Amino acid sequence: MADLPHRGFGSAPNAPFWLVSDHRTVGLVPGRYVLGRGADTDVQILTDPNVSRRHVRLIVTQDAVEVEDLGSSNGTWLDGKLVQHPLRMAVGSKLRIGVEVFELRRLRPQRREPRSKTTIPEIPVVRHAPIDVPETATAQETPVDMVYDQVIALLDKKKVEDAQRFVDPLLDLLELGHRPLHPAALERVAVLALGLAELARDGRYVAWILNEHRRRSRMMSPRTVDLLERALFGGVPVDAEPVETYLAAIVELGLGGTPDEAALAARIRDAAASRGFTVPAPPPEVR
Repeated sequence: MADLPHRGFGSAPNAPFWLVSDHRTVGLVPGRYVLGRGADTDVQILTDPNVSRRHVRLIVTQDAVEVEDLGSSNGTWLDGKLVQHPLRMAVGSKLRIGVEVFELRRLRPQRREPRSKTTIPEIPVVRHAPIDVPETATAQETPVDMVYDQVIALLDKKKVEDAQRFVDPLLDLLELGHRPLHPAALERVAVLALGLAELARDGRYVAWILNEHRRRSRMMSPRTVDLLERALFGGVPVDAEPVETYLAAIVELGLGGTPDEAALAARIRDAAASRGFTVPAPPPEVR
Protein backbone atom coordinates (compact mmCIF):
# COMPACT_ATOMS: atom_id res chain seq x y z
CA MET A 1 0.00 0.00 0.00
CA ALA A 2 1.31 3.43 -0.91
CA ASP A 3 2.51 5.65 1.90
CA LEU A 4 0.39 8.79 2.24
CA PRO A 5 0.99 11.69 4.59
CA HIS A 6 -1.74 12.19 7.19
CA ARG A 7 -1.52 15.99 7.26
CA GLY A 8 -0.56 18.90 5.03
CA PHE A 9 0.69 18.63 1.43
CA GLY A 10 1.34 15.23 -0.03
CA SER A 11 4.91 14.09 -0.56
CA ALA A 12 4.25 12.98 -4.16
CA PRO A 13 4.59 16.12 -6.34
CA ASN A 14 3.86 14.13 -9.52
CA ALA A 15 0.71 12.46 -8.18
CA PRO A 16 -1.99 12.19 -10.87
CA PHE A 17 -4.75 13.11 -8.41
CA TRP A 18 -5.13 15.21 -5.28
CA LEU A 19 -7.65 15.23 -2.46
CA VAL A 20 -8.18 18.75 -1.15
CA SER A 21 -10.20 19.88 1.87
CA ASP A 22 -10.08 23.00 4.02
CA HIS A 23 -7.76 21.14 6.40
CA ARG A 24 -5.42 19.03 4.29
CA THR A 25 -4.14 18.33 0.79
CA VAL A 26 -3.10 14.79 -0.11
CA GLY A 27 -1.37 13.54 -3.24
CA LEU A 28 -2.70 10.23 -4.61
CA VAL A 29 -0.31 8.03 -6.56
CA PRO A 30 -1.65 4.74 -7.96
CA GLY A 31 -2.56 2.36 -5.14
CA ARG A 32 -5.21 1.63 -2.52
CA TYR A 33 -5.89 4.03 0.35
CA VAL A 34 -8.05 3.71 3.43
CA LEU A 35 -9.42 6.83 5.11
CA GLY A 36 -10.80 6.74 8.63
CA ARG A 37 -10.20 7.30 12.31
CA GLY A 38 -7.97 4.28 12.93
CA ALA A 39 -4.22 4.51 13.40
CA ASP A 40 -3.70 1.97 10.59
CA THR A 41 -5.34 4.14 7.92
CA ASP A 42 -3.49 6.02 5.18
CA VAL A 43 -5.35 9.27 5.81
CA GLN A 44 -6.35 9.55 9.47
CA ILE A 45 -9.32 11.76 10.43
CA LEU A 46 -9.07 12.08 14.20
CA THR A 47 -11.43 14.88 15.18
CA ASP A 48 -14.79 13.57 13.97
CA PRO A 49 -16.58 10.78 15.90
CA ASN A 50 -18.92 10.24 12.94
CA VAL A 51 -15.97 8.79 10.99
CA SER A 52 -15.50 5.03 11.36
CA ARG A 53 -12.15 3.43 12.13
CA ARG A 54 -11.87 2.19 8.53
CA HIS A 55 -14.43 4.37 6.77
CA VAL A 56 -13.76 4.41 3.03
CA ARG A 57 -11.31 3.00 0.46
CA LEU A 58 -9.94 4.81 -2.59
CA ILE A 59 -8.55 2.79 -5.49
CA VAL A 60 -6.29 5.01 -7.59
CA THR A 61 -4.86 4.33 -11.06
CA GLN A 62 -3.02 6.71 -13.32
CA ASP A 63 -6.33 7.64 -14.98
CA ALA A 64 -9.11 7.14 -12.43
CA VAL A 65 -10.14 7.13 -8.77
CA GLU A 66 -12.79 4.78 -7.39
CA VAL A 67 -14.42 5.20 -3.96
CA GLU A 68 -15.86 2.36 -1.87
CA ASP A 69 -17.55 2.68 1.52
CA LEU A 70 -16.23 0.07 3.97
CA GLY A 71 -19.45 -0.42 5.91
CA SER A 72 -19.08 2.83 7.84
CA SER A 73 -21.63 3.65 10.54
CA ASN A 74 -22.67 7.01 9.11
CA GLY A 75 -22.07 6.66 5.39
CA THR A 76 -19.92 8.22 2.70
CA TRP A 77 -21.32 10.85 0.34
CA LEU A 78 -20.20 11.60 -3.22
CA ASP A 79 -21.65 14.77 -4.72
CA GLY A 80 -24.53 14.64 -2.26
CA LYS A 81 -25.41 10.97 -2.86
CA LEU A 82 -24.84 8.09 -0.46
CA VAL A 83 -22.13 5.70 -1.68
CA GLN A 84 -23.77 2.26 -1.63
CA HIS A 85 -21.40 0.49 -4.06
CA PRO A 86 -18.00 1.33 -5.62
CA LEU A 87 -18.24 4.52 -7.66
CA ARG A 88 -15.83 6.29 -9.97
CA MET A 89 -14.99 9.84 -8.93
CA ALA A 90 -14.88 12.54 -11.55
CA VAL A 91 -12.41 15.38 -11.26
CA GLY A 92 -14.15 18.09 -9.24
CA SER A 93 -16.29 15.57 -7.32
CA LYS A 94 -16.95 16.31 -3.66
CA LEU A 95 -16.41 13.42 -1.23
CA ARG A 96 -17.82 13.92 2.28
CA ILE A 97 -16.62 11.79 5.18
CA GLY A 98 -18.20 12.92 8.45
CA VAL A 99 -18.12 16.72 8.30
CA GLU A 100 -14.97 16.98 6.16
CA VAL A 101 -15.44 17.51 2.42
CA PHE A 102 -12.69 16.57 -0.04
CA GLU A 103 -12.55 17.71 -3.65
CA LEU A 104 -10.78 15.53 -6.22
CA ARG A 105 -8.36 17.50 -8.37
CA ARG A 106 -6.05 16.59 -11.22
CA LEU A 107 -3.21 19.04 -10.53
CA ARG A 108 -1.46 19.85 -7.30
CA PRO A 109 -3.17 22.91 -5.79
CA GLN A 110 -1.26 26.01 -4.93
CA ARG A 111 -0.86 26.80 -1.26
CA ARG A 112 -3.44 29.32 -0.17
CA GLU A 113 -4.64 31.06 2.94
CA PRO A 114 -7.79 29.67 4.53
CA ARG A 115 -10.95 31.36 3.28
CA SER A 116 -12.23 31.77 6.80
CA LYS A 117 -10.92 31.67 10.31
CA THR A 118 -13.79 29.36 11.16
CA THR A 119 -12.59 25.81 11.77
CA ILE A 120 -14.28 22.55 12.50
CA PRO A 121 -14.21 22.14 16.27
CA GLU A 122 -12.03 19.53 17.89
CA ILE A 123 -14.62 16.85 18.67
CA PRO A 124 -13.59 14.24 21.25
CA VAL A 125 -12.75 10.91 19.64
CA VAL A 126 -15.15 8.16 20.70
CA ARG A 127 -15.71 4.66 19.39
CA HIS A 128 -18.75 3.99 17.23
CA ALA A 129 -20.39 7.33 18.07
CA PRO A 130 -24.10 7.08 17.13
CA ILE A 131 -25.92 9.59 15.01
CA ASP A 132 -28.81 9.71 17.46
CA VAL A 133 -29.43 8.39 20.93
CA PRO A 134 -32.19 6.67 22.91
CA GLU A 135 -34.88 8.76 24.57
CA THR A 136 -33.21 8.26 27.95
CA ALA A 137 -29.91 9.78 26.82
CA THR A 138 -28.94 13.40 27.16
CA ALA A 139 -28.76 15.83 24.25
CA GLN A 140 -25.07 16.39 25.06
CA GLU A 141 -24.29 12.92 23.69
CA THR A 142 -25.38 13.79 20.15
CA PRO A 143 -23.42 15.44 17.31
CA VAL A 144 -25.79 18.41 17.66
CA ASP A 145 -24.08 19.65 20.80
CA MET A 146 -20.66 19.31 19.23
CA VAL A 147 -21.37 22.17 16.84
CA TYR A 148 -24.31 23.99 18.47
CA ASP A 149 -22.50 26.85 20.20
CA GLN A 150 -20.26 27.55 17.23
CA VAL A 151 -23.18 27.65 14.77
CA ILE A 152 -25.16 29.96 17.07
CA ALA A 153 -22.17 32.31 17.17
CA LEU A 154 -21.92 32.24 13.37
CA LEU A 155 -25.64 32.96 13.00
CA ASP A 156 -25.32 35.88 15.42
CA LYS A 157 -22.55 37.26 13.19
CA LYS A 158 -24.66 36.55 10.05
CA LYS A 159 -21.94 34.30 8.61
CA VAL A 160 -24.29 32.22 6.48
CA GLU A 161 -21.79 30.19 4.47
CA ASP A 162 -19.73 29.27 7.52
CA ALA A 163 -22.87 28.19 9.37
CA GLN A 164 -23.94 26.08 6.40
CA ARG A 165 -20.60 24.23 6.51
CA PHE A 166 -21.68 22.80 9.86
CA VAL A 167 -25.46 22.57 9.51
CA ASP A 168 -25.67 20.87 6.10
CA PRO A 169 -23.52 17.83 7.02
CA LEU A 170 -25.22 17.64 10.42
CA LEU A 171 -28.67 17.37 8.83
CA ASP A 172 -27.44 14.70 6.41
CA LEU A 173 -26.02 12.66 9.29
CA LEU A 174 -29.15 12.93 11.40
CA GLU A 175 -31.33 11.97 8.45
CA LEU A 176 -29.56 8.60 8.40
CA GLY A 177 -30.64 7.85 11.97
CA HIS A 178 -33.22 5.19 12.73
CA ARG A 179 -33.25 5.22 16.55
CA PRO A 180 -35.24 7.91 18.36
CA LEU A 181 -33.58 11.31 18.63
CA HIS A 182 -33.83 12.91 22.05
CA PRO A 183 -36.52 15.65 21.99
CA ALA A 184 -34.09 18.26 23.34
CA ALA A 185 -31.60 17.39 20.60
CA LEU A 186 -34.27 17.63 17.89
CA GLU A 187 -35.28 21.05 19.23
CA ARG A 188 -31.65 22.19 19.12
CA VAL A 189 -31.40 21.05 15.49
CA ALA A 190 -34.54 23.08 14.76
CA VAL A 191 -32.98 26.17 16.36
CA LEU A 192 -29.97 25.87 14.04
CA ALA A 193 -31.87 24.93 10.88
CA LEU A 194 -34.72 27.43 11.22
CA GLY A 195 -32.34 30.17 12.30
CA LEU A 196 -30.30 29.52 9.17
CA ALA A 197 -33.47 29.39 7.06
CA GLU A 198 -34.45 32.86 8.25
CA LEU A 199 -30.97 34.31 7.76
CA ALA A 200 -30.27 32.69 4.38
CA ARG A 201 -33.90 32.95 3.16
CA ASP A 202 -33.63 29.28 2.29
CA GLY A 203 -36.72 27.10 2.63
CA ARG A 204 -34.76 23.83 2.43
CA TYR A 205 -34.06 24.05 6.14
CA VAL A 206 -37.73 24.61 6.96
CA ALA A 207 -38.66 21.59 4.83
CA TRP A 208 -36.04 19.44 6.60
CA ILE A 209 -37.44 20.25 10.04
CA LEU A 210 -41.01 19.56 8.93
CA ASN A 211 -40.08 16.30 7.23
CA GLU A 212 -37.96 15.12 10.15
CA HIS A 213 -40.76 15.74 12.67
CA ARG A 214 -43.14 13.84 10.41
CA ARG A 215 -40.63 11.01 9.89
CA ARG A 216 -40.17 10.67 13.64
CA SER A 217 -43.93 11.13 14.36
CA ARG A 218 -43.23 14.12 16.59
CA MET A 219 -45.24 17.18 17.51
CA MET A 220 -43.02 20.24 17.39
CA SER A 221 -41.95 21.83 20.65
CA PRO A 222 -43.20 25.33 21.52
CA ARG A 223 -39.79 26.79 20.72
CA THR A 224 -39.71 25.07 17.32
CA VAL A 225 -43.20 26.36 16.53
CA ASP A 226 -42.05 29.87 17.46
CA LEU A 227 -39.23 29.62 14.91
CA LEU A 228 -41.45 28.01 12.27
CA GLU A 229 -43.94 30.87 12.63
CA ARG A 230 -41.13 33.39 12.17
CA ALA A 231 -40.08 31.66 8.96
CA LEU A 232 -43.60 31.36 7.53
CA PHE A 233 -44.90 34.77 8.60
CA GLY A 234 -41.54 36.28 7.68
CA GLY A 235 -41.77 35.20 4.06
CA VAL A 236 -38.97 32.63 3.90
CA PRO A 237 -39.52 30.82 0.55
CA VAL A 238 -41.06 27.47 1.47
CA ASP A 239 -42.77 24.88 -0.71
CA ALA A 240 -46.32 24.02 0.31
CA GLU A 241 -45.77 20.24 0.21
CA PRO A 242 -43.72 19.70 3.42
CA VAL A 243 -45.99 22.06 5.39
CA GLU A 244 -49.20 20.43 4.18
CA THR A 245 -47.80 16.92 4.64
CA TYR A 246 -46.79 17.61 8.23
CA LEU A 247 -50.17 19.13 9.03
CA ALA A 248 -51.86 16.04 7.59
CA ALA A 249 -49.58 13.83 9.68
CA ILE A 250 -50.59 15.70 12.84
CA VAL A 251 -54.21 14.70 12.16
CA GLU A 252 -53.52 11.17 10.91
CA LEU A 253 -51.09 10.25 13.69
CA GLY A 254 -52.98 12.03 16.45
CA LEU A 255 -49.99 14.22 17.33
CA GLY A 256 -52.20 17.02 18.65
CA GLY A 257 -53.91 14.90 21.27
CA THR A 258 -53.38 17.07 24.36
CA PRO A 259 -54.71 20.63 24.75
CA ASP A 260 -51.18 22.04 24.62
CA GLU A 261 -50.35 20.05 21.48
CA ALA A 262 -53.66 21.08 19.88
CA ALA A 263 -52.77 24.72 20.52
CA LEU A 264 -49.37 24.21 18.85
CA ALA A 265 -51.02 22.52 15.86
CA ALA A 266 -53.46 25.45 15.56
CA ARG A 267 -50.54 27.88 15.45
CA ILE A 268 -48.92 25.89 12.64
CA ARG A 269 -52.22 25.82 10.71
CA ASP A 270 -52.60 29.60 11.07
CA ALA A 271 -49.06 30.23 9.85
CA ALA A 272 -49.61 27.88 6.91
CA ALA A 273 -52.92 29.52 6.03
CA SER A 274 -51.19 32.92 5.96
CA ARG A 275 -49.12 31.59 3.06
CA GLY A 276 -52.14 30.25 1.19
CA PHE A 277 -51.29 26.61 1.86
CA THR A 278 -53.98 23.95 2.10
CA VAL A 279 -54.79 23.45 5.77
CA PRO A 280 -56.58 20.27 6.90
CA ALA A 281 -59.44 20.63 9.36
CA PRO A 282 -58.51 19.81 12.96
CA PRO A 283 -59.95 16.65 14.56
CA PRO A 284 -63.51 17.12 15.85
CA GLU A 285 -62.49 17.04 19.52
CA VAL A 286 -60.26 20.11 19.12
CA ARG A 287 -62.46 22.20 16.83
